[in-house]
This record gives sequence, structure tokens and C-alpha cells, in this order.
Amino acid sequence: MTNYTLYIDESGKNNLRKVDQTKPLFSMAGVIVGTDSQIKLENQADQLKYKYWGLKHDICFHANEMRRHSGQYSIFDPAINPVLTIDMFHKDLTDFINNAPIKICFASVNKLNYLNAHPNIQNAISKAGNNRSSNWNNVIVAAQIDILKITTDEIMVMYLQFLIKKNGKGNIVFEATGGPEDGIVFKVYQDLMSKGCKQLSLTGPDVRKYITGISFVTKHNFDIEIQITDLAAYYLGKDFLVQAGIETILSNSFEDKIIKRFKNKSFNYENCTTKITQNTIMLIV
Repeated sequence: MTNYTLYIDESGKNNLRKVDQTKPLFSMAGVIVGTDSQIKLENQADQLKYKYWGLKHDICFHANEMRRHSGQYSIFDPAINPVLTIDMFHKDLTDFINNAPIKICFASVNKLNYLNAHPNIQNAISKAGNNRSSNWNNVIVAAQIDILKITTDEIMVMYLQFLIKKNGKGNIVFEATGGPEDGIVFKVYQDLMSKGCKQLSLTGPDVRKYITGISFVTKHNFDIEIQITDLAAYYLGKDFLVQAGIETILSNSFEDKIIKRFKNKSFNYENCTTKITQNTIMLIV
């Protein structure tokens, strides 16, 4: 029986009080890698990082810095390094994702659609105003927790189905926020382990045959899997916005290519049709 690890990271905020019309998503992505493939993946990432940054050991593939060419990615300023260009790096990164021994799962809540489907929450937001101690605020907080629970549960269920298909066992690594969100994620995990999975008709003991544990890490752990998850969450979320007509990307651009690579790494999840048709959650299948 092969062992696997699911690395989870989130993108966006689950805040419902003020939703940016151009960035309405709260997304969660997962990268699955087999234990016997982790060294290969780390070596591939190290080779790519060495090409551009040499022996520096604190390089992270981080979507926000990458797209802004800030922080570690300021080296691609032509005035600093006219030889190694951002286009070269983009090609190498796309090839790296294409060759990486991973599988991807993704879930995203469109908060605008979520609010439209829950007028009681819209009313609570209107009534609460800036009062964070009212009963109306409790309604808002509960809804924000619900969004986090929905995405976390979907990712874990996809992982569970993957393990069943592969007849494997696996653990979960979540990138910690250091806030109450970590406790909510752990509660979803606990419920899955104790109460089972209704979507797959599994009891708690059934689930525990496949999922063996969970741990929380930060980006300072420099796990390449978490870094890939960060990229997947951002770019697959961007693809959702393109499909919704909120954003556009150029055909054959870096963004277009890396989104396609991530989609090619996805696996079939059989129980997501209803949520896709509701346009509240999109799962890459």
C-alpha cells in the first residue's frame, strides 16, 4: 500500500462583510504526492531554484511576489540581471509543474454567489454595520466559518476518494495561519475521522483506514509541496474568474500555460456535480 501526503493551502479571505467584486473567491488547493516521489520533487525544485538564485536556501515559489516581480523575484529586473529573464523563469516553472509527480485538487467559494444564496446573511451584514459584538455579527461569523468548512471538507473528501482509488494511506499537511482558522480546519478533520464521510458512504473507522493524521506547518518550513499548493490556489482561482467573465488572460501566455498544467494534474472527483451547477463551488475535475 502506497503512502501519500496531501498539502493544503488557501487563497483569498473568507470575510463576507466587504467582498471585492473583482476578487470574490475564497479558494483552497491541495497537492498530493506519493512518499516515494517526494525526493524527486524536491530535487527538481532545487535544480530550478539553483539556476536562478544559486545556493540560497530561503527561496519560495510564492504567487503574490512572483506576479509582482517583488522580493526574491526582483532579480528579473533587466537592470539587475539582463541575462536571466522572467520569461525564461516562467518557461522553466511551467515545465517543472508539468513534470512534477503530483495530483491537484481545488475548491473555491464565490462569495458573491454565496451571499445571493443566503439573503439572511446579507441582512445580517446590513444590520450589524461596524458592531462586532451584536447577534447579527454572530450570524456573519458563522457564515464565514461555513465557507472555510465547505472548502476544507471538499478537499479532504477528494483526497479520501483518491486514496481509495489508489488503495493507499495518507496524512494531511495544512499551511497554518496562526489564527482560529487552524482550529476550524482541525475540527473538519476530526469530524471526518470520527463521524465518517457521507459523500462516500464511509464510517469513521472506514476513513481512518486511509487517512492517518494531520499536521500544521508554516511557509518557513520551506516545503516545496506547500509552495506548489500556493501557486495552484492562485492560478486555478484566476481561471475561475476568467470563466466567470471577471478577468481575462491572454492565450498562450504564462498564466494560460500554467493553468493548463495544473488542470492536467487534476484527478476525477465523482461527487461534485451538484455544487458545480450551483455555481457556489468549483472543483477542478
